[in-house]
Amino acid sequence: MRKIPVIYILGYLSIALLGLPLDGNIPSPPSEIREIVEIEKETPIQTIAIWMAIYAYAFYKTAINPTQIFSEIQFPRSLKLLTLLFLISAMWSPPNTGNISSILQILGSIFISLALTKNFNCNEENLFKLVQIGSATNLGINLIAILIFPGSTIGFDGRWAGAVANPNFLGALAFLCAMSSIATYALTKGHPFRLFIFLLISGTALVGTGSITSIAAVLAGAAIAVFSATSRLKSNERLAVSLLALGIAIVSILAVYLNAETILKAVGRDSGATGRGIIWLSAIDLISQKPLFGYGMGADTLNTGALPWATHFHNSYLSVGVATGLSGILILLWFLIRQLLLAIKYKELQISKVHGAIITSIAIYCLAEAPLYLARNPVWILLLTSTFAFNQSIYFKGKKTYASPK
Repeated sequence: MRKIPVIYILGYLSIALLGLPLDGNIPSPPSEIREIVEIEKETPIQTIAIWMAIYAYAFYKTAINPTQIFSEIQFPRSLKLLTLLFLISAMWSPPNTGNISSILQILGSIFISLALTKNFNCNEENLFKLVQIGSATNLGINLIAILIFPGSTIGFDGRWAGAVANPNFLGALAFLCAMSSIATYALTKGHPFRLFIFLLISGTALVGTGSITSIAAVLAGAAIAVFSATSRLKSNERLAVSLLALGIAIVSILAVYLNAETILKAVGRDSGATGRGIIWLSAIDLISQKPLFGYGMGADTLNTGALPWATHFHNSYLSVGVATGLSGILILLWFLIRQLLLAIKYKELQISKVHGAIITSIAIYCLAEAPLYLARNPVWILLLTSTFAFNQSIYFKGKKTYASPK
């Protein structure tokens, strides 16, 4: 019987346990919007112990041979620089923002992503399959909790919050499951029915949470993945698929435009993007006051004057800007654009098409949510996984070999 490496098990758990109450007590979502201003709760000791054990082992696996890992995976300079700037910004961040815990978790998420990528040795399909199964397990637990305990897992606005007690987080989990499923299918050409089942689970959660951001990001990623797949078709077939996709896109945009108010009302939203406009203006004002290096890690707490119930800026670009200034925003854009250009450059690699779709969908997701540098956030995990897997493939492509390292 083949022995399963410990890092695989811990990697699976690090995704399957994302956001779940490890003390066994399912927290109820707020009964009204004012209660979103949460009273800081102590993290259960078992939760701290489990996550620190996962991160410590990942650090150990990474530290065994750091030179080989960082040379093979080619940690993108832009992401490395942004991470360094973000961590250093803790030196001038607002007081009482729990920076030590945040730093440990950010580094932990990077280490476990590096360790998993290294251990899968260019077998990207198995890496994404691990993420797929882990996220589907997490979604399954949340959906079962909604069925059994609807009173404590559905918010005051009717949106599914699940065992994680947060509709947006549950939507992010569905986004992770959907994109990792698309990636697994694209890399393995597995059975379509398997893809259908995972997309059904993800789609059910997406509809229940009413997370427009996650839905838009998944649709964008899926569209790019389908379009990329047409590169193997004959020119007339590719033209037919492209015209069909364009027609669907135009009809969808017109339908949304002509029925915007009805759609927003149906999902319990308003034309002000649920208050995001106010938060974004507040973030822009903060950036203008400290444009170079921002207010430091944990600066999301500074938005309370604009909208007290909002716990972050709901935009990664603005959130990074408030924390690290325009310097951070420029590095983030450099990273995203550079990854897309590399995906185009190495388009003969199947992972390139997958990575391009994932990066684009995350870039869209970041317009209305702020998942970056939140260690236990599904979208952050997806970004790290795809980036490290893609850059490792580029390394072996440059070495003129696809053989797995020994």
